[in-house]
Amino acid sequence: MTPSRARCPRCLAEVIAGRTDAGFDVELDPTELDPLGELGVTVAGGVTYTRHTWAGVIAYRNPYAIRTRPAGSRPRQAVHAAHDCARPIPTPPRAAGTDRDEGGGAPLGDDPPF
Repeated sequence: MTPSRARCPRCLAEVIAGRTDAGFDVELDPTELDPLGELGVTVAGGVTYTRHTWAGVIAYRNPYAIRTRPAGSRPRQAVHAAHDCARPIPTPPRAAGTDRDEGGGAPLGDDPPF
């Protein structure tokens, strides 16, 4: 079964549905994780998988794989969290140099804030 976009039947969130190389059906969050994102998922008790984009294969990431092949370090391999309806879907990492102030920060210069 080639991974494809689908909807979670419970919460209706967008997911990637597929079958692992061991034959288990899984639903993955569509956001690709970086090493810090994967750490957050695993610390929270979640499970991560590698989606081999060129072969359409999904593989479970055990602790050895997490340690030796950090998320985002291999071309054509994307790391995703297993979908959990109770956990919010991770947001993609911000681009370097992006202003993190979403508004409401201190005014710039000598202008008063009103």
